[in-house]
Amino acid sequence: MDFYRPQGAQQGGKGFMFTVDDIKSGVVHYHHDDSDSTNDFIAFRIFDGNHSTRHKFPIHILPKDDSPPFLINNVILELYEDQEIQIEKVMLQASDMDSSDNYIIFKIIKPPQAGQILKRTAPEPSGYPITRFLQSDLFDAQIYYRHLGDEVFQDSFDFILSDSHEPPNLSDPQVFGCIKQFESLG
Repeated sequence: MDFYRPQGAQQGGKGFMFTVDDIKSGVVHYHHDDSDSTNDFIAFRIFDGNHSTRHKFPIHILPKDDSPPFLINNVILELYEDQEIQIEKVMLQASDMDSSDNYIIFKIIKPPQAGQILKRTAPEPSGYPITRFLQSDLFDAQIYYRHLGDEVFQDSFDFILSDSHEPPNLSDPQVFGCIKQFESLG
């Protein structure tokens, strides 16, 4: 933490003493050290010419959104030929240190070859193909993988995670895997 009083003995130097008029005229500045701290304080000694007292002034710092989301769950999905199965948050889940997890975006950069990623919203009996979804869609049980019935036993899709910051913070490419079981339903 640094305080600056631009109009003083040292232009732009640290200011340890300033007046109420300096505050009112906007010449006293607080400069955060760019760490990840979200709280700070200033310990003032207030002096009126005869008496002095100390006061602790709290500062609440809004976090800088500079970290990309990261995966915390990425479990291989197992299913049967022609099956459509919900991708649950215990299988695929991300987190972000400085943004809301609900708004993490999964952007598919390489789609599955033997299936599709679908979004199904109630009361629709079948979903529609998508190339991106929100983590809140996963939490709301709306994201599914549908195997298309070919004799392909392993499938996957590549994706990147992004947050809602502008411009977004992007993760490295990730892979979600699917394995088809040898028996079919029915």
